[in-house]
Amino acid sequence: MKCIFFAKTFGFIFECMCLRDLRAYSQALGSSIEYYHDRYDLKADFVLHLHNGRYALIECKLGSREIEKGAEHLLELRNLVRQYNEKEKQMLIREPDLLIVLTGGNMAFTRDDGVKVIPLGCLKTKNYINKYSKIFLLLRLPYSKIIITFVINMKKDGVIIVSGGMDSITLLYDKQDEIALGLSFDYGSNHNAKEIPYAAMHCKKLGIEHISIPLDFMHKYFKSSLLEGADAIPEGHYSDSNMKSTVVPFRNGIMLAIACGIAESRNLHKIFIANHSGDHAIYPDCRKDFIDAMSKATYNGTYENIIVDAPYTNITKSEIATIGKRLGIDYSQTWSCYKGGDKHCGKCGTCIERKEALRDAGIEDNTEYEQ
Repeated sequence: MKCIFFAKTFGFIFECMCLRDLRAYSQALGSSIEYYHDRYDLKADFVLHLHNGRYALIECKLGSREIEKGAEHLLELRNLVRQYNEKEKQMLIREPDLLIVLTGGNMAFTRDDGVKVIPLGCLKTKNYINKYSKIFLLLRLPYSKIIITFVINMKKDGVIIVSGGMDSITLLYDKQDEIALGLSFDYGSNHNAKEIPYAAMHCKKLGIEHISIPLDFMHKYFKSSLLEGADAIPEGHYSDSNMKSTVVPFRNGIMLAIACGIAESRNLHKIFIANHSGDHAIYPDCRKDFIDAMSKATYNGTYENIIVDAPYTNITKSEIATIGKRLGIDYSQTWSCYKGGDKHCGKCGTCIERKEALRDAGIEDNTEYEQ
């Protein structure tokens, strides 16, 4: 009985030590550690929440003989989440991005089933930032010179649809720590040739890979004043009904679908898009219902459970400009005008909206306008 008592006591003490260390390391990097017990009665010793929505489930097992038990429980939890998502049609539960068994042993390794086995004494933090990621845990094995790293925090796991306009460039800077790839689409609009170079320039400045994908079929088969030359672009405010002629049918849907395929091909998990509330009246594929539906489709249609992240959906362009002001963005190095001339025309809906946003945010407008 005493042996059982001492084993349980040491197990409890070990769990407390794990909580202490994980909490210290996670808080240092802006993450959080909590006990895990959800409304569906799924339980794990801890859950590590990352700021970008990803999370790890953690079991603490003092002895090496308990590792198998901990791993089986974590895998069971993941399978229960998958079973729930197969039945649920509305509110899906995100699968854990990492499964970890913390142990009192001295060897760190990854099991064949993907569960990470990590000795508690190996946990360290190191803010090492490179082009691809920020390493959260640096594991130094005692009695060995081997260094094992698990990249789980601030991992650049996102793709951004970046046009070169104010909104997407703001989002690019706002979420740069999460973005691995910038995608621009040349669909033959009047202004693509003016804005895409700005997208490439800002991605290069931030050390983010950028590619431009031609969508020639849209210019050939779709109907929109945006595809018919500068003279076809109406002048006036976005609220005017004539601006509906600038709609390129299902443009965001097409770009999100392509971005999703590229994200899965690169083992990325998120697509950023910078639609905002000012677009809602005119562009159906900028509205929240559409974005939510596309996110559900990308989640259910990929092995990586990719989601669409549109953080500006419910804010105005002026509020986006205020974010850009805080980030120190030079908006003179962006393009808005739908006419695509040598200078911004100053009269089309995008130019007027640009002027108003910069004014409202208290930013000096250094844009060159024809009028």
